[in-house]
Amino acid sequence: MRLRLIDERFSSPQGCVVIDSEAGEFLVCVRKEVVRASVSSLVSARGAVLSPDSIGQWLDSARGTPVRRRAWIRFGRRTYKGTVRRVGAKSCVVRYDDGSFEAGVKRSRITYETDEAAAVSKFFAFVSERHEMWARRTRGEAWPWTTDEALRDYAFCNVYRELDRGTVYFRRRASDDVYWCSLVYRLLNKIESFSTWRDRIPTRTEWPSFKRHLFQRRRDGHAVFSSAHQTMGLDRYIATVESAPKTVSMTSPQEAYAQLRDLDNLGPFFAWQIVCDIMEASVDHDENSFVVLGPGAKKGLRRIFGKDDVDLAKRLTKRAPEIMRDFVPLGGRPLTLKNVEHCLCEYEKYHNPHRRKFKSRSSLDQSLVCAKCNDPNPKNDHQLLFCDLCNYPVHADCLPSDTIPDREWFCPACAQAWHVKTSKLKHIS
Repeated sequence: MRLRLIDERFSSPQGCVVIDSEAGEFLVCVRKEVVRASVSSLVSARGAVLSPDSIGQWLDSARGTPVRRRAWIRFGRRTYKGTVRRVGAKSCVVRYDDGSFEAGVKRSRITYETDEAAAVSKFFAFVSERHEMWARRTRGEAWPWTTDEALRDYAFCNVYRELDRGTVYFRRRASDDVYWCSLVYRLLNKIESFSTWRDRIPTRTEWPSFKRHLFQRRRDGHAVFSSAHQTMGLDRYIATVESAPKTVSMTSPQEAYAQLRDLDNLGPFFAWQIVCDIMEASVDHDENSFVVLGPGAKKGLRRIFGKDDVDLAKRLTKRAPEIMRDFVPLGGRPLTLKNVEHCLCEYEKYHNPHRRKFKSRSSLDQSLVCAKCNDPNPKNDHQLLFCDLCNYPVHADCLPSDTIPDREWFCPACAQAWHVKTSKLKHIS
């Protein structure tokens, strides 16, 4: 098949537009990928000169969802300016400022130009609404807890990491050996792998028994790992846990992170999650002193500012109270740098079409009984009340009347630790 270049203006480092004069088709060539369409869909006469507008009209009618967003497009080590014309599930169509087009551009290569004030406002609007969803659910309001369709229908973590079901389970079932428990728990990150064993996180001496349990679950066809993160497989998981050092620094999050990064098979994301557990377990660690930006958080920052930098996350943390004036902090603690990193990841997920559907997991609480009266049944029409940080269950009637909450409720042990740590929190300068 003979091909000829239509117009040099349509050529770019990524590909070019060519025409097959015999078949009456034109091709948008992107590296080794080809998007094919009939010339008759663009012009009435075969062989007519195609213009940037006519090509753009075809792309807009045939590819994805229409948008008009200015962006920087990365190609190798160089960056080109253009306009994102159409966004599909995994890729988009870009028109460069020189008039050329590229189809099939991966979304990861796109960095949008934004109006910073508007972008920051949208981020904090997301944060505020997501936390209000949690509050409405806590107050016992019926689903849906929001009118935002994405937040309503898809799964998002809470604004405060401490409120996520996985972290709540960890807090209640972990021993005082926080580092070991976090290593064992976070690399699996699936509650059912622990609840079907002894409903707790194994100690070092219980590790052989737990290891046998995991192999049995795999043989029985049950999922051992969470599907939310990329996992290493059971054999590598066991090798990683058993080759890990017995201790890491519990006094410095920075030192703990550096030591964890030296472990085989432990990347920056999981190392940071373990450090978060260590920070949350101690009242002496300042959550504004250290942060590691995960892949999602970096994408979230690029969506807001066009670039990712820790100082930008610090800026968001510092500005949060003045922008979200109606935001009710959890237990009086304002958003920390650790929380903002967590929210940035969820904000990027909010804009990603590949989201997990929301599925309630409240059934995991059905086997709990009141810690005061040991009765699982409602009392005077009052259901069990759970500590928002550790899931400590108790009937409202088993509490003093002046402690029944209208929003969050912490058990005495969690309340003391939470307020002490909040009082020691340092502000970002």
